Amino acid sequence: MVTHSNLVKVIYSWPLWIFGVVMCFMFPLLTAALSCLVYVNKEKFLSGFVLSPAFCIALSLSLLNSEKAAEGDLISYLEYFKELEDLSLVEVSLLYIREPVFYVLAWIFGQLFSFSDFTFKFCFSFVGYFPLLFALEKIMLDTGYNRKQIITGSLLVALSATVFANSLHLIRQFVSISFFMLALSSRDTAWRYSGFLLAFLTHVSTFFLIGFYFIAKAEKISKFLFL
Repeated sequence: MVTHSNLVKVIYSWPLWIFGVVMCFMFPLLTAALSCLVYVNKEKFLSGFVLSPAFCIALSLSLLNSEKAAEGDLISYLEYFKELEDLSLVEVSLLYIREPVFYVLAWIFGQLFSFSDFTFKFCFSFVGYFPLLFALEKIMLDTGYNRKQIITGSLLVALSATVFANSLHLIRQFVSISFFMLALSSRDTAWRYSGFLLAFLTHVSTFFLIGFYFIAKAEKISKFLFL
């Protein structure tokens, strides 16, 4: 039920959120650091409506990723991305019918923004990092970790040189694993299985992770141990 106080809070919070997003683009690393500080010390701040550390960190890393020089598999992905400009959504879905999700998303990003290298690198970096960090925060929160531990865990993943180095060159695998983690963090069975399907249709290699999940579930291994 929406109360008057909740409605007033939302009305006053949205301008702050929009301001935070603008600041995130202007000063990404500073905003990410501030969001982590506010998250850890949330009870000391008057406003409970703050930008998620997962959002700020993901956006910062996406901006850094967008400056990478194209090499290896990334060159091929950028070429495929530009080829989508002359295709319809139906044609894209049929052309990549085995793993359509990634290319459908690429087509949507291109239509919404542009079929530029920056659009591809930034959008898919964010689609990879944000679900991954959001899911990690949620899983750690659900398993009883405190806010400082959650931020520490998030930073360990976000600052991983291996993840950052391969986040664009293995972009389909990266996005697929992020969708899998997002599905794993859901308590709703229907949403979880839908997330598994989304991950599988992004990259079929996720089939093995999904298989391990069901094996672990059958053996009654805890989520924490499985991860």
